[in-house]
Amino acid sequence: MIISFYEEFPKKSNLDKIKLINFPTKLYIAASTLNEFQKIKKKIIKDYPQQKKHIKEIVYWPVLTKKEGYWFSAFTQRKALKRTIKELKGKDVPIMWDAELPTHPNFLLYFTQFLNFLSNRRLINKFIKSHKKVYVAEYFFVNNWMSPLFRLLCLNFPPSYNISPMRMAYSSLHDFGNYLMEKEITKGKEEFGDKFIMGYGTLAVGILGWEKPMSLELLKRDFDLAQKHKLKEVALFRLGGLNKDYIKLIKNYTN
Repeated sequence: MIISFYEEFPKKSNLDKIKLINFPTKLYIAASTLNEFQKIKKKIIKDYPQQKKHIKEIVYWPVLTKKEGYWFSAFTQRKALKRTIKELKGKDVPIMWDAELPTHPNFLLYFTQFLNFLSNRRLINKFIKSHKKVYVAEYFFVNNWMSPLFRLLCLNFPPSYNISPMRMAYSSLHDFGNYLMEKEITKGKEEFGDKFIMGYGTLAVGILGWEKPMSLELLKRDFDLAQKHKLKEVALFRLGGLNKDYIKLIKNYTN
């Protein structure tokens, strides 16, 4: 099983945690533009030569300003959405599309972008369906009846789009328990096979500001579920929270 990492704030102190990695991994790196991401990617390859062989892929995680919505949905500011898609058009670069509502960063977008809702949906669906390699960070469903609603809001996409969904189940924020976690993994694997990825965490605070570190007991529980269902990859939020205790646990689950 590949243990991957999100990094929302790719400054040196967070990226230096790469030095702790000696197992197969992927890195999902946040940046405001493709050019900024490419610079960070080159820096990672240059500054961490001993770990380079362990990094299977470095993925671009585009983020917007809070005013623009920060994440992506049918309510994202249209100008920012068009800008992001334009910079990626025709580019052979793997991306991690963070599909979340703008409630926290800018609640007003529900009103200002209401008239753009349908055109934003068309734009997002066309892009996600056509881009060569897309990972999609998605909400944990809890109730499967929500799937059509999430699809309407461009928070979830069908298997026909050839994506790799990353279901965010952050147990340190809300422990869904074994039953719901297993149900989610089982359904995800049925729909997407080995492309289905679970997002675990959190190891450190993120943009919300109230995320809390995950206990080793909870992380072990989540890893055990992933291993039981033979997931090929899980992704941890986020790299900057990695420490020797987490590493010791992680090594029990890596290939």
